[in-house]
Amino acid sequence: MLVRELMTSPATSLRAGSRLEAAVQVLAAQHISAVPIVDARDHVVGIVSEADILRERIAPDPRAQLRPVDQPMEPWHRLVDDVMTPDPVTVQDNSDAGRVADLLADTGWKSLPVVSGLRLVGVISRSDLLHALSTPDIEIEERIADEFALIGREEWHVEVTEGVVTLRGPMPGQEARLATSMAETAPGVRRVVVEQPRH
Repeated sequence: MLVRELMTSPATSLRAGSRLEAAVQVLAAQHISAVPIVDARDHVVGIVSEADILRERIAPDPRAQLRPVDQPMEPWHRLVDDVMTPDPVTVQDNSDAGRVADLLADTGWKSLPVVSGLRLVGVISRSDLLHALSTPDIEIEERIADEFALIGREEWHVEVTEGVVTLRGPMPGQEARLATSMAETAPGVRRVVVEQPRH
C-alpha cells in the first residue's frame, strides 16, 4: 500500500503567521493531533501538535489549590510560529505505508504531513493505517480477484482470513512473485502466502 492510498486529503493546514488560537480551534474541532504549518507555496515549514499547545500554561483552578496561587501567569504565545516544530519530518505520497507505520510506531508520533515534491497534499495518521487494517476480508478478496481478472488470471484463487491472503494457482517463480506483488497493494493486507501446487 502506498501512503497516497491511505492518507487524509486534502490536509487541514494553517499558514505561517496564523494566530495560535486558530490552531487550538482546529485541533479541537477536527479531533486531530497536529496541524501542518505551510508557507504561501503550500510547502511545509512547521507543525503544531497537541503537545505544543499543552506546553502553554493553563490557568490553575483555585479550587484544587490549598492556598491561593500568586505566581504570575506567563502570557500565551500569539502565533503558531512561536510554538511550532520547524522543518518537521514529512513523507512523500508514493512512500510505502508499511514503512510509515514503522516510523509512527517507533517514534510515538500520531501523524505525519504528506508531500508531493515539497507541496503538502495530505496527512497520514495512525488512525488512517488502522482503518486500512480493518478492511473486511471479503473486500480484500474481491479487490484482488478483480485485479487478477484484469490480467486474465481468473483461475488464481484468493482466500483472505484476518487480512492474511492465501493464493492458489500461480506457478512458482515469476507468476507467484507477480501475484504476491499485486495482492500486497490491496488495503488491509497483512501478509500474502502462495500455496504451491501439489504434485
